[in-house]
Amino acid sequence: MKITKLIAKDFLSIDTLTVNFEDYDGITVIKGKNYDTKPPISNGSGKSAIIEAVVWGLFGKTLRKTVDKTVSNFGSTKGCFVELHLNNNIVIKRAKKPNRLQVIYDGTDISKESSPQTQASLENLLNISFKSTLASMVFGQHSTINFISATPEEKRRLIEKYLGIEKIFELRRNTLSLKSEANLNLKATETKLGVFISEISNTKEGIKKQETILKVSKDILSNPKVISLLENSTLEEILEIDNNKEMLLASITSNEKESNLLDSTITRHINLVSFLDKEEGCSSCGYIDPEQKKKLKETKKEESDFRKRKKECEKEIIRDKKKYDSINLDISASDLDVLSKITSTTKHLNYLKETKKRHQREINKLKKDLLKYKKRYEILRFWEKAFSEKGLIKYIIRNILGYLNGQSNYYVSFLSQQFYMNLKDDLSIDIFQGAVKKDYNILSGGERRRLDLAITLALNDLTATVNNSSSNIVFFDEAVENLDKEGIKGFSTLLESIAKNKKLFIITHSQYLTELLHKANTIKVKKKKGKTSI
Repeated sequence: MKITKLIAKDFLSIDTLTVNFEDYDGITVIKGKNYDTKPPISNGSGKSAIIEAVVWGLFGKTLRKTVDKTVSNFGSTKGCFVELHLNNNIVIKRAKKPNRLQVIYDGTDISKESSPQTQASLENLLNISFKSTLASMVFGQHSTINFISATPEEKRRLIEKYLGIEKIFELRRNTLSLKSEANLNLKATETKLGVFISEISNTKEGIKKQETILKVSKDILSNPKVISLLENSTLEEILEIDNNKEMLLASITSNEKESNLLDSTITRHINLVSFLDKEEGCSSCGYIDPEQKKKLKETKKEESDFRKRKKECEKEIIRDKKKYDSINLDISASDLDVLSKITSTTKHLNYLKETKKRHQREINKLKKDLLKYKKRYEILRFWEKAFSEKGLIKYIIRNILGYLNGQSNYYVSFLSQQFYMNLKDDLSIDIFQGAVKKDYNILSGGERRRLDLAITLALNDLTATVNNSSSNIVFFDEAVENLDKEGIKGFSTLLESIAKNKKLFIITHSQYLTELLHKANTIKVKKKKGKTSI
C-alpha cells in the first residue's frame, strides 16, 4: 500500500492540513510547538494527529480509540473530514457530520450502499486490516512489550495476538460446543437404546410366556372335535359357531314357549266364539245387538291370527332345530373357558410380536444414530486437539521461531551488537553476550529495553508478513523514550537502514535522537487556540 497524500480538516486538533508524502524521502522528523502553553512546548501540539488522521482515513477509528463525538475538532460545528490518496489511483474520503465514506478507484466511485459495506470493500481492495496495518505502519512507545520476561503461556498468547490466529480459538470454541452437543446426543441415544433393548427383552419374555400359555391351553382341551376344528378354523370362528348354536337354542326355546302360549290363547278364543255364536236375539222380534256381532267377528279374526302365528312358530322351531342339529360342535363350559383364554392369549401374543417388530425397528435406527454420533464425536475430538495449543498453534509457533529469531537478532545487531538471542520451542529465550549465556534479570535496564524493542519490532514484522501487509510509510511515535544513549544511537542507525526502502516519520521527545537525525527532513506543526496546522 502506497500512501501519497493526506488532507485533513477539523480532525482532532487539526484545523486544515495537507501532507504530500511524495515530497519526503528517507527520514522525516515531525516537530511541534504548542503556543497555547506558556512557554510554548512540544507536548500537545498535535504531532500524533497526523498519524491518527491516516489511520482514521483508512479504517474509521483511531489508535487512541477516540469516541465519535471527540473526533471532530472541539471548535468545529461542521464535523471533520479526511482525504487519503493511495497507489496513485485510489482516493478515500471520510467525514463526520454528516457521516460519509466514499472510495474512488481509477476515477470511478465504487462506494457501496452503506459505510460498513464500503469499508469491507475497501479493506478487501487494499488487502489490509486494522491490526496488520498498524503492525506494519505505526510503531510507538505503547507497542513495546516485555516479551522476554513473560511466562511461556503469556508469550504464546502474545504470538497468537501478533499472528492474528484468534480465529483458531473461535473454531476451537465452536468445536467444543459441537462436541458437547454430539456427546449429549450420544449419551441420550445410548440411554434410549438401552431402554428399547430392555423393553424388547421384556417383550421377548412376554412372547415366550404367552406361547407357553397358548400351548398348555390347547393341550388341555377335552373335546377332540374342537381340537380338530382348531386346525381348520380360527378361534374367533369357533366361538362364533358356538355363539350361533346358543342363539339357535334360545330361539327354539322362545318359539316353543310362544307356541304353548298360543295354544291356550286359541282355545280361549274358540270358547268365546262358541259362546257368542249361540247367544240368542230378542224373543219377540229376533233382533241381535250389533256390538255382539262386532265382538264375534273380532274374536274370530284374532283366533285366525293366532293360528297363523302358531304355524310360523312351528316352522321356525323346525328350521332352527334343523340348523341346530347340523352344527356338529359340542363345547363344554371348561373348553369354552379354555377357548376364551386362547383367544385373549393369541391377541396379546400378536400385540407383543408387533411391539417386538416396532422395538426392533427403533433399535436398528438408534444403532445407526449411535454410530453417526460416535463418529461425529471422535471427529470433533480430533479437531478439538487440532485447534488446541498442542495442535495447530504449537505447529505454527514452531514454524515461525526461525523467522522471529532472525528478525530479533537483526534488530539486536543495531541496538546492541554484543548480544544474541535464541527463542526455543518451549518459548524460553537464551540470551548470550558474546559466548556467555546471560540471565535477562541481571541485565541493566537499558540492555533489557533494547532487547525488548528488538523482539517487539520482530513481532511487528511477523504480523505484517503473515498478513501480507506493507506500507510505503512508517510512523515511529516516541519509540525510544525508555532507551539509553547506546540504544538510541543504535536505533538511529536502524532507522537509516529501514529508510532505504521506506519513508519514515519520527515523533520524539529525545533530544539525543533529534541531534542524531539532524540531517533528516522536518515537518513542523504548531498549535494555536486549540487548532493544529503545518
